[in-house]
Amino acid sequence: MINRGTRRLVAMGVVVAACAVALPGSAPAIPAPPGFSYYTLCFDEPNVSCSVSGVTPEAVPVSTRRPQPTRLSTNGVAGCFQGESRPVVDTVVPVLSVVFTDPSADEIRVTFEEERLDGTGETEEISTSGLPGEKVELEPGENGLEPGASYRWRVRGTDFTAVDPGWSPWCEYTVAAGLVDLREATDPAVVTELGVTPGRRYPVTLTAREWKLVAEAVEEFEDDGTVEEFETAPRTRLDLLLAAAGSGPTRTLTGDQWAAVAAQTAATASAQDMYFEEDPEVAGRDGTGFWTALDRISVQLGGPARPSLGYYR
Repeated sequence: MINRGTRRLVAMGVVVAACAVALPGSAPAIPAPPGFSYYTLCFDEPNVSCSVSGVTPEAVPVSTRRPQPTRLSTNGVAGCFQGESRPVVDTVVPVLSVVFTDPSADEIRVTFEEERLDGTGETEEISTSGLPGEKVELEPGENGLEPGASYRWRVRGTDFTAVDPGWSPWCEYTVAAGLVDLREATDPAVVTELGVTPGRRYPVTLTAREWKLVAEAVEEFEDDGTVEEFETAPRTRLDLLLAAAGSGPTRTLTGDQWAAVAAQTAATASAQDMYFEEDPEVAGRDGTGFWTALDRISVQLGGPARPSLGYYR
């Protein structure tokens, strides 16, 4: 490994060596160790800046190394498929993976491209890095893809000097229809755990005491005691949503709104448990009441009996 200071000296050596070719009688170039290539250093080391004089553009070598993409896989389905043979994945967040073969490379610059098969929308390009022989994975954003839609993807591992980009073939797949569409979810992880559809409306029935705890949970208090807005979407306060949903035992919100209410209730329950553990007399109560209200909400939404939503309970 060449440190930053040494890289500067080597870069200067490239300039001196090139100038020695262009200017007769100039000082000889800095000698290189056996097997060492200034050109390889210029192209393969990202922190080296090289300048070449006295050489025609055709004479400047470029990298011909092309790591080969192998073992392509779409959400665990090995191979690259097109047309009617394309696999159907049972998730809106499929994982794409590849393994590159290039024994001479220490690290490979990997670029994935993915787009809808029907040509609508934009082509998404994501770059990362990987090591030869090791699996490189690409996971979509947490909001996922459209249920029922088909996509295609390809990948390459060539560096910027490669003559041939070295793309893999286009690999196609279809996201199963009927899955929960997370693209409009405010908190996809909570929506997924509860199993709700973001835009669908759900009625939930609680006791007066449980509604009071939920209302307490969705209010964020500042140090001066004033209510701070907790937003699930721009200009949407949860406490106002609950109030607008009615004052009776049954209230109706969308799945996305219930996910936000549930997340805040879980956060309050977890915090109350922590406060109670640290100083029971000051806290006065643990988070049991909040957890119970959350459990009842989750069950009525069709979710798990004891959701944690990312918190310890």
